[in-house]
Amino acid sequence: MKYSLILLFFVNLVFLQRSYAQPMKTGAVIDTSITGFHFAVSYSGTMVYTQHGPADINGHGQPTAFSVTVSSKATFDEAQAQLMQLLKMSMGHGIKIAELKEKDTVVNTHHAYYISYTETLDKPSYQNLVFNGVIQGDGAVLLFTSGDLDRGKFIELFKRTFFQLRF
Repeated sequence: MKYSLILLFFVNLVFLQRSYAQPMKTGAVIDTSITGFHFAVSYSGTMVYTQHGPADINGHGQPTAFSVTVSSKATFDEAQAQLMQLLKMSMGHGIKIAELKEKDTVVNTHHAYYISYTETLDKPSYQNLVFNGVIQGDGAVLLFTSGDLDRGKFIELFKRTFFQLRF
């Protein structure tokens, strides 16, 4: 069961569709030195990063990952709603949610919002630490999604990566 990766791609796919399939604005500056992660794949403008890059996507495992999507058509509220939809999808699949935190904040002078929580399933033993966020830029919205399936090894690094994003 590849819940986190499937949900990560689904939310970005829905977000892209809500942005009316317009070309994605490029130019997000992502400091991958914080996590040491490598670019793995781009899905219609959603840039996915994993510890080992493309090998993690093509492998049979369930990789810890983060992704960044920039849209010039979606609004901040639509992007925020997508993060809530991701949470609801997890609960709809029987995943238990704990330690839910939400906060409006500022990232590099831009209005931002993030949500974090822990997903668990009893069988199989599954724990995913989630940190997702939205940043309102000048004429664009940046959507950040991440899932740490390594028992918290990367969650603080994902948070630092989010707060260093520029576009």
